[in-house]
Amino acid sequence: MIDEAQEERMVTLVRNALLVAGQEMGDGDHMPVVKSTITKMMHDWDQLKVESAVNDELRRSMEETIAELQAIYKESGTNFKPEVQAALKEMRDVYDAAFGELGIKGSAEAPAYMKSVRAILDTLEEEA
Repeated sequence: MIDEAQEERMVTLVRNALLVAGQEMGDGDHMPVVKSTITKMMHDWDQLKVESAVNDELRRSMEETIAELQAIYKESGTNFKPEVQAALKEMRDVYDAAFGELGIKGSAEAPAYMKSVRAILDTLEEEA
């Protein structure tokens, strides 16, 4: 499994490779495309980090709530247990839906700028 630091290094490596590729192609009208591609890639990377942090916080919060509901369930009287059990089941279902493994594994379509990355690198490879 790749950790966050490795992901950061990989994104930086791709960004630097695109810059070098653009410079290797020389002066021309390709540089705005290279810069735009890098900008879009870095923006998506920043957004992904924010979404990941939000998901991590939500996961921790839900885990704490489930643990609290379990403690309440153990301590509650028989009259109150069905309500707590229903709330606990609902919270677990939401948690599993949000953070569980998906039954179908598929890849999302790559962003449009990834086609630019491929084209830029292919162009550089052709010239080599």
